[in-house]
Amino acid sequence: MSQTRYVGTRASGIEWLGDVPTHWMVKRLKFSVRDARNGVWGDDPTGEGDIRCVRVADFDRPHLQVGSDKATYRSVSLADRAIRGLSKGDLLLEKSGGGEKSPVGFVVRFNLDEPAVCSNFVARVRLAPGMDSRFWTYVHHSNYQKQLTQRSIKQTSGIQNLDQQSYLDELAAFPDASEQLAIADFLDRETAKIDELIGKQNALIELLGERRGATIDRSLIEIGVDELTPLRYVADLVTVGIVVTPSKWYAGDGVIALRGTNVKPDAINLDDVVRLSEEGHHLHSKSILRTGDVVIVRTGQAGAAAVIPAELNGINAIDLLIVHPGRCLLGEFLVMYMNSPACQEQTTVDQVGSIQGHFNVGSLKAMRIPLLPIERQKEMVNQWKTASSEIDLLTCKAQDCSGSDRRSDTLLGF
Repeated sequence: MSQTRYVGTRASGIEWLGDVPTHWMVKRLKFSVRDARNGVWGDDPTGEGDIRCVRVADFDRPHLQVGSDKATYRSVSLADRAIRGLSKGDLLLEKSGGGEKSPVGFVVRFNLDEPAVCSNFVARVRLAPGMDSRFWTYVHHSNYQKQLTQRSIKQTSGIQNLDQQSYLDELAAFPDASEQLAIADFLDRETAKIDELIGKQNALIELLGERRGATIDRSLIEIGVDELTPLRYVADLVTVGIVVTPSKWYAGDGVIALRGTNVKPDAINLDDVVRLSEEGHHLHSKSILRTGDVVIVRTGQAGAAAVIPAELNGINAIDLLIVHPGRCLLGEFLVMYMNSPACQEQTTVDQVGSIQGHFNVGSLKAMRIPLLPIERQKEMVNQWKTASSEIDLLTCKAQDCSGSDRRSDTLLGF
């Protein structure tokens, strides 16, 4: 169907709902529900007769359904299965959990063809006859995006809990069954188009990222360097940040200390940063960072490198590799080289550790880098920055066109 334009509308009497078609009823959400029952966590799995237990972590939020991977199985009694089992089309309401950026109260539709229950942090909402589950999933998502659910949140001990009765007492518009189906079909088609666009744009963004790396590799090949020199012979100092009980020195308002999670390729991210007391900072003076120093991730995205900007001069580092470049090496050139695909491959080979590899000081000191005059290093960095800025601009445009905001607008505007 095309988006319907109704001839007659009337005021719903609810500010956030606005006008509704004249023949639509306005009732409390609870009249769309036949039964709402909390889930069950059961016992540890036995390996025989276990059943899938859907947790909040299993919610595929962008698609308003249950994710099909990383399933959790629990041992649940036959009695609980009988009264709490899920059927395709049931709605799952997040009752406990949430956070500052994702308040509790999200709803997804159970869409799997396998026996399952939901966890005790989730309520199974079974709809009344004549209620289309896809339509009501969209309604609940619209309510969530409008922050309507937050009026029913009660918080104790840092955990958000949704007052289910309060939330289901909120008002909603009730089209008849055929209109619910038509609206759900329309939204399914529109969101599918946007999902396809998002997929194409994400693929483009990935290709642009590969192009960035290829630009660096091509620049390094074009210079025709015959001589590669171990970093230890070029840099003034190669060392590592605080590795022994850094949390002992944490302070709420102390000196910033970067960790691996704060360092991305050619970028410093200060989200979730920790701070050290003045005493801890000065006791670990060898890891104090200066403008132009290079920090490199040891664990996780090992080898990712970034240069310290002037505004972060004098901060500290935890479990990061640190390079003081010296007169013969430009920090930005080292970062450009470390983040190149060719160097990243070498970093991966040099990682040690059985579960999560570490890129250690010894490997970094032995890392062979091009030995170039400092002016040539500056020239290459400027060329790379120009190319990188062009790619960043294309990436931003691709992200702006990704359709994610339009998907939310579509869901809100039905």
